Amino acid sequence: MVGSDDPERPPFEIAATLDVTDHSEHIGGDGSRTASRQDLMLQEVALLIEAGAILPPNAMPKAGDYIVALERPGSPTFKIATPAEQNGGRFLFMMVPV
Repeated sequence: MVGSDDPERPPFEIAATLDVTDHSEHIGGDGSRTASRQDLMLQEVALLIEAGAILPPNAMPKAGDYIVALERPGSPTFKIATPAEQNGGRFLFMMVPV
C-alpha cells in the first residue's frame, strides 16, 4: 500500500517487488586502539514496479511517500527516499525503513 501526507492523494495498493538486502559497510578511519575493524550493518531497500503495471490515475509513488509491505510478516513500513528511476522496463525507487 502506498500512502502520503497529501490529502489529495488517497492511499492505494500496487503490485511491486520489494528487494531488501542487508550488508556490512566498513566505517572509514584508523580504527580503534586495538586495531579492530569498525563495521556497520546497513539495509538497502528497493521497490521495483513494472512499467506496464496498471496503476490508478495519479498513483505513481513519489519521493516522501510511505510504503507498507502488506504481504511481508509484520507489514513493515518504508519511506521512498529517491524519485523514480527508469531501469529497463521497471521503475526503481530506493527506500529507507521507518
